[in-house]
Amino acid sequence: MKTFLPRLIGGLVLILVILGIGLFVVRARDFHNRDRFRLAFENASASNRRAVFEESFEKLGADKIIKILEKEYPLCHDQVHDLGKVVFAETKDLAESIQICRDGCTGGCFHGVLMEAFRDDQKQVTDDLEQKNRDGHVWLDGVKEKAAELCDNDQVLAFHKKGKCIHGVGHAFSYISGY
Repeated sequence: MKTFLPRLIGGLVLILVILGIGLFVVRARDFHNRDRFRLAFENASASNRRAVFEESFEKLGADKIIKILEKEYPLCHDQVHDLGKVVFAETKDLAESIQICRDGCTGGCFHGVLMEAFRDDQKQVTDDLEQKNRDGHVWLDGVKEKAAELCDNDQVLAFHKKGKCIHGVGHAFSYISGY
């Protein structure tokens, strides 16, 4: 028993040391990725932010990116529209994208999701219209219907009030119409 206890304690200490080193390495990599993101974001023009988000999305995830930006820019709404676009482009799922963005940067990430979702819908509707040789007014009626459905959706209402959703749809309309 006397030789077993010191070996057990020694083994536990060794395991704790290995775990501590592993945790240190993971945290150091995380800090490095955060610093790289901050630097890239600060040096990017507004038109190049999407590329910065695309590069950092897999390494950091939307949650960490939003936390970094909310700390640096408390009213980071406009800065994260492109992050929301990246989130939707990656997931291709509106509900999942809304859950990822939640209310990050005062809803800016959510608005970016809507911008990308409606852009994809516009492309599909435009392709359909070209095939059927119709005019673009039919598309607007379809968008109005989709917007109403979206902003009454329980998954959206779980994170956003209807007014914020309608505001986000306005961003989407501006974006897809070229502002």
